[in-house]
Amino acid sequence: MNRLFAFAESLKQRFVKEVVVTEAETAFLFVDGTFREILKPGRHRFGAPDRTRVEKVAHDAPLVRFADITSIHGKPEVARHTTSVRIDEGHLGLAFRRGVFFSFLAPGLHVFAGAQDTSGITFETEVKAAGAELKHPAEPAISSHVDAAKHLKVVRVEAGNLAMLYVDGVLARPLLPGRHALLETGHALRVDTAKPFEPISAPDRAALLAHPALAGRLASADVNDDERGLVFAGENFRRFLSPGAHLFLKTNTPETRITIVRTSDAAFQHPALAAIRRSPDVGAFLTTYNVGQGHVGLLFVDGEHKGRLGPGAYSYFNGQRHIHVELVDMRELGAEVTGQELLTQDKVSLRLNVSVRYRITDPEKAILGHAGHADAFHRILQLALREETQRSTFDDLLARKDDLGKHLVERASEGARALGIELVSAGLRDVILPGEMRTILNQVVEAERRAQANLITRREEVAATRSLLNTARLLDENPTLLRLKELEHAERIAEKIGQLTVIGGIDAIVPKIREAVAEKKS
Repeated sequence: MNRLFAFAESLKQRFVKEVVVTEAETAFLFVDGTFREILKPGRHRFGAPDRTRVEKVAHDAPLVRFADITSIHGKPEVARHTTSVRIDEGHLGLAFRRGVFFSFLAPGLHVFAGAQDTSGITFETEVKAAGAELKHPAEPAISSHVDAAKHLKVVRVEAGNLAMLYVDGVLARPLLPGRHALLETGHALRVDTAKPFEPISAPDRAALLAHPALAGRLASADVNDDERGLVFAGENFRRFLSPGAHLFLKTNTPETRITIVRTSDAAFQHPALAAIRRSPDVGAFLTTYNVGQGHVGLLFVDGEHKGRLGPGAYSYFNGQRHIHVELVDMRELGAEVTGQELLTQDKVSLRLNVSVRYRITDPEKAILGHAGHADAFHRILQLALREETQRSTFDDLLARKDDLGKHLVERASEGARALGIELVSAGLRDVILPGEMRTILNQVVEAERRAQANLITRREEVAATRSLLNTARLLDENPTLLRLKELEHAERIAEKIGQLTVIGGIDAIVPKIREAVAEKKS
């Protein structure tokens, strides 16, 4: 049974064509390529499937796209079941169904399934002039359509800004703040947005200034090569202007104000200079030199010295001339002369380290008169130290090392003054001897210390002997004192004896002690 059913179905597919048309569709029947009729909703069967073609168009996507529609759309039967419109060249069609936009229509014939009185399809056309703006209540829905990018250029101009529409590079008109849906026309559309206090990039400045819609809305400034422009929003600095022609969008709150200043060798001065120095692009226009307390600055313009600057901040415009400020420290400074190999008058080789204090008193003489005044000053100190060392023996040098600094100042001051430097003080910090000389000097010092130690020992012995002599004289001259001394020694001896028996009295002890001491010595 299943095989018979399958065979019957195969015969049916070969010799019968079955089509189902729903209420939401319009079906066009073609036989041998010729239109025959519009099929009503329902099931339809046709013989000779190879010769029969049915084109169905859904009412929710009603545009008829098959090629035969251009030749049959004028037939009365087709006209009763379709809605058609022809869009002329230079126009853009908008298709609506029951008031809701659903399709763009390019120039040409467009046929939609469903009769106009029942489909609810209506059409509107827009002239596609170069840069024309779509003015339609349904513009937001039209602009958000999936195909909108093929036909529209949507521009949003923020409040306070202004936009310029260019068609093929030529200014067409300004665009005020708001939303603008511009019809694409096959021409090149470009929109430049102007923001307050920012230069307008305009290929045709004269056209912008002459446009009637922009009258009173633009401010212009021409900055020469030896000038710079300052843009203010009210009293607040906003930006610099380099040489050239500039256009700005005017604002009234705050007011756009442009000031032109000339560049020169003098430092730039302005009431808003502190705010100007904080501008993000200040480095491209101004160079600021800070001269600290206790310093001076030497101003050079194109390599030529122009004067001296006291403590403070000085700003100069870049570009016109090369300006440089050389900072000079006028405070008291320190320097070290180290590792100087020297020979004394008695040919002793040594190295001296000297610390000096100095200050620069004439910065022009120090900077302009000498290439590397610090090195020259160091050489003067080295030579003065060499001369002072060569005129002294090693012993003299060690003996008057505290005076070496004073003599060094006297010897080097004249050369330092020629450099614009005042030598304040100098002091010997270290005396370093070579290894052999250090060993010899240590031996000399050791011998001197040993001799001093021996001398002290002899002096102490003499003093001790003299003290014993004086004691003996006192004892000889005072028997009572001698008796007390004997008793004192007897007491000391008795302290070291556990048990002492005295026979004959205390007078018998002393002679016995004397005898015992005499025997021990013999």
